[in-house]
Amino acid sequence: MSVSVIIPTYNRSQSLKTTLESLLKLDYPSGRLEIIVVDNCSTDGTRGIVETCQEQSKFPVRYVYEGRPGAHFARNTGAKLAVGDVLYYTDDDMIADPGLLSNLVPVFSLYPDIACATGRTLPKWEADPPRWIVRHCLDSLLALQMRPETLVVSDADVGVYSNNQAVLKEAFIRSGGFNPDVVKGETVGDNEVGLNLKIKKSGYRFAYVREAVTYHVIPSSRLTQAHLNKTWAHRGVSESCTWYRCRKPSALRLVVGIVEQLFGLGQAVVGCLARLLLWRDSWHIRCARIHYCISRMKCCWRLCRDDRWRQCVLRDNWLDE
Repeated sequence: MSVSVIIPTYNRSQSLKTTLESLLKLDYPSGRLEIIVVDNCSTDGTRGIVETCQEQSKFPVRYVYEGRPGAHFARNTGAKLAVGDVLYYTDDDMIADPGLLSNLVPVFSLYPDIACATGRTLPKWEADPPRWIVRHCLDSLLALQMRPETLVVSDADVGVYSNNQAVLKEAFIRSGGFNPDVVKGETVGDNEVGLNLKIKKSGYRFAYVREAVTYHVIPSSRLTQAHLNKTWAHRGVSESCTWYRCRKPSALRLVVGIVEQLFGLGQAVVGCLARLLLWRDSWHIRCARIHYCISRMKCCWRLCRDDRWRQCVLRDNWLDE
């Protein structure tokens, strides 16, 4: 199967260089692979990095400029220009193992009803992580996937994140592409979660292949309480959007949701203080949960008042934007 690797990027030219260098070492057949870098309004040397890569690569490497801020715009633009049967999404802070695609892509041929697949995403630390990070955050909080199974095929999402996501182009187009994610620093949608739910709704299945490995470069700035709080706040927005789209609640139910999250906020505060007093490092998660509950309350209130945003959340097709 032919593959189009799509990388959205914004002002990370040096990190992007490392990512591209790893992709140039992939052992996938050169006639069946292309790399598309979608520059999402960068002001650094991103284009020059891509042009240098074009000179060195045995694969076609394409540079595309997407002037609308938002990773979903970049990812969807890349898909519309891609020629591959499979779209492989990664980020500009990833380092691919040479066998990544040769181990991942065959699962689509073995199980024809699979439309979305991922593999192991392991951490590459730029600084030694605190103990509490290792104990509590080696999962979606750092966009890592470290399942122990060799192969998982499931009707439900197996934990597919957009930094290591292969999806059949046909299913991607049918599902309407990525939902909005972060635009100008503000989370406004549920990104790959929304996409994966649409893929599931279309009747496709998901897969995890342990031997398909990539590495997520994690700087010291992501090993802090402040970053964890921000991550949980983003999660609050994302899960609020998913909940609204799936349930389509009334205004009264949204108000009830605010009350429920207020109760959860109280529990999170008490839990955080209790764990601090007991000197348990899980207080970090309870503290971040406070930001999650606040974020969900704000989203419920906004969904009550903002019809334009409600329509945005309910929208499925983002490829025609």
